Amino acid sequence: MINNSNAAHNSYVLVAENDSDDQVLMQLAFAEQEQQVTVRYVDSGSEVLHLLAVEPEKPCLLIVDYNMPGLNGLELLQQLAIIPGMEAIPKVMYSSSANERFRQHCMAAGAVAYVEKGIGLETIIDNIRHMLRFCAQQC
Repeated sequence: MINNSNAAHNSYVLVAENDSDDQVLMQLAFAEQEQQVTVRYVDSGSEVLHLLAVEPEKPCLLIVDYNMPGLNGLELLQQLAIIPGMEAIPKVMYSSSANERFRQHCMAAGAVAYVEKGIGLETIIDNIRHMLRFCAQQC
């Protein structure tokens, strides 16, 4: 797990992303945001479930990659949907797929947004800015 502590408040963003290159790009994009938050990274859906079960503080936003080992992003959303209290956490699916049917499945499983991964740091910065709006609504 990587910690990117930039926050003045207790809330944090939890990012489920197993690709280390994507994690680095996201760290750079989070650092460029006006709204500073603590960001915690995990590598798999099962790590998300474990962290949410043992940590008393819940994230103000969960960003989920689809392609992860073990539980993929859609399966993770489906698991979270049946756990009491998890509906309060906004979940954003962050994927390289532009498939509309897949997007609809993610939204039906509880995602508040489906954001395509961008190419280039400026696009990723804009994507993170968009996603942080959900965190601001929670915090």
